[in-house]
Amino acid sequence: MVNRTLLKTACNQNGRNFSSLASVLGVWPSTIYYKIEHNTFTADEAEKILEFLGCEDLKDIIFPDIGETGICLLGGKV
Repeated sequence: MVNRTLLKTACNQNGRNFSSLASVLGVWPSTIYYKIEHNTFTADEAEKILEFLGCEDLKDIIFPDIGETGICLLGGKV
């Protein structure tokens, strides 16, 4: 499940926003919110999000709360 807060924070830390992410995915910004809420990102979209954010591991997006303190989208501790 994608954590909207962490995704938004990761976008902001990289000087980006959901609108620019939507452009990369070829969808409307409102679709990003829908996909987060309903957990409907495809594998291809997840890969594009990884590239967009500069992440190396899919678990950083899909399982953001792994571990005692969690793992943020950028791979650091939460």
